[in-house]
Amino acid sequence: MQSSVDLIQVVVPAKSPNVLPHCKIRDNPHVSAEEWDYLKRITRIHASDASVKDCEEKENVTNECQGTEQQKLFVDLVAATARRLFNYMEISPEDSLLHRLYDAEVIDLTHDVSFLIAVPPAETACCVPGTREILLQRGDLLSLPIQVFEMVHLNTYQKDVINRYSRLSCILELDTAQAQYNHREAFSSLELSVAKDKLARLQDLQTQVNTVWKGARWLIDVITFARDRGFSQQSGSSQVGISMKHLLSLDRNKSNNNSNSLKRSLLQLPPRDPKLVNLVQVEAVGQGLTCPIFLESTHHRIQ
Repeated sequence: MQSSVDLIQVVVPAKSPNVLPHCKIRDNPHVSAEEWDYLKRITRIHASDASVKDCEEKENVTNECQGTEQQKLFVDLVAATARRLFNYMEISPEDSLLHRLYDAEVIDLTHDVSFLIAVPPAETACCVPGTREILLQRGDLLSLPIQVFEMVHLNTYQKDVINRYSRLSCILELDTAQAQYNHREAFSSLELSVAKDKLARLQDLQTQVNTVWKGARWLIDVITFARDRGFSQQSGSSQVGISMKHLLSLDRNKSNNNSNSLKRSLLQLPPRDPKLVNLVQVEAVGQGLTCPIFLESTHHRIQ
């Protein structure tokens, strides 16, 4: 992310500027409450596990770590996807451990697209003007002002919301200007009362529209979260967000990569033509800014 006095820019893929840099986690775009709670609980327990010395406390911690296979698989997928995203964004393994997972909510854009977002340390979340931005030296990435990105993004995923908001904003602005003019021209007490009542109702409608619009602008909440310094790099503990250091250490696939790849090579027939092999391609989520982010899942490939 690049920040100046009056402008904040985010880094996005050049070929799909309507979404942040991303990698696909799975085909199912929905995250159950049990999966989300287990992800937060297991990383919190893992962070405090090192300080537990009493045998009884360790047993209690072990019992709390118990989850269903589906919940454990979800954590493994998130951790593995985070590694792929960090590799794509060319973030070193050491720096990736300092990142955090946005845990306030799962960003549900549509029925087919959901985001899980990772942010960098608050100290490196923004680059001031004049600072050399390594990500922008790449031809596949570019920076966009937040307002431009939000319009392109919402027009893709929530077109109905942006269309209704634009129309209502224009109508309310004109009606409010007319009501203010009538209020200034009001002479009798009756005219003044009517003008005040209409102006109050229009202002109430404007407040409601602004509330809906604020809810749709999830990126602002993410940026506020990214710049929150309630995170201790030295201790690796996090008051806000899920520490990537603990999440990445929970990836069961990492420790079993060699044995799993050997089993797959023994069980699978060699392809007759490498060109005919269907490779699973990485898609969805990530953050653009100077900091990487990653998304959760989509049913279809985003272009």
